[in-house]
Amino acid sequence: METQRESALFPLRDRRESTALKQRSLDQKRVAQACLPR
Repeated sequence: METQRESALFPLRDRRESTALKQRSLDQKRVAQACLPR
């Protein structure tokens, strides 16, 4: 569980930012998958 280790490392303020970054990367992956030919 890397997320638990990260939450232990980061303070709450930074954790919110890292969560937003993770969500952005997830959206990018979703867009990349949508762009792939089927």
